[in-house]
Amino acid sequence: MKKSFFEKCWESKRWHSLILLLLWIVALAILFGVFTLINRVNKDLTTPSHTVQKNDQPSHESQKSSVLSYTEKLNALALEDYTFLYTILNGTYKVQFEGQKENNIVTGYKQDENEIIKYQIENQKIYQVLLDKKIETSKLYDNIDASLLDLNYIIGILKQVNENDIIITEEETETSYDYNLTKDEEALEITVIEDHDGINKIEITRDNEKYTLQYFY
Repeated sequence: MKKSFFEKCWESKRWHSLILLLLWIVALAILFGVFTLINRVNKDLTTPSHTVQKNDQPSHESQKSSVLSYTEKLNALALEDYTFLYTILNGTYKVQFEGQKENNIVTGYKQDENEIIKYQIENQKIYQVLLDKKIETSKLYDNIDASLLDLNYIIGILKQVNENDIIITEEETETSYDYNLTKDEEALEITVIEDHDGINKIEITRDNEKYTLQYFY
């Protein structure tokens, strides 16, 4: 019986090896294709219909600041935690307060040309901190109007100003609100500056006094 061409090739050692190699290549290609198809089907089944990238989702801080109005930012500042730097000029007298407010407790340092005092304010009481003990004191605000460091007081007098009397200046990264008012028969000039994150500075001028209150989040 006459042998076919395939049978002749199979009996040849050279063609036999070549045919086996081709069969292995075809088998591997089929397995790879099946594996790729199964992997793609599983991915389609487990991937949500709408995927939000991390960079597309605004942070909590940007969400908060983008929806708060100027008045809401003022009210929020009186409630939240922050780091501060207050600089007061009263004639030739200069004093600085720096520290932080956390959980309604203020801890900081008062510095003038004569001394540096560490202090703490808790439950409306003022303490001087000396190593591991606290001594209640009433001298922290000597020669200073403490009400002009009190956010609740400042916000209260700002709310008494008619909106039409507020001068608003918008710049690229900041907006300033200028107030001219009279409190206890004294003229006050107050400038509140906000940026995207919130209120970052309040400047108060009265006669020869200037209070600069800076806030950092």
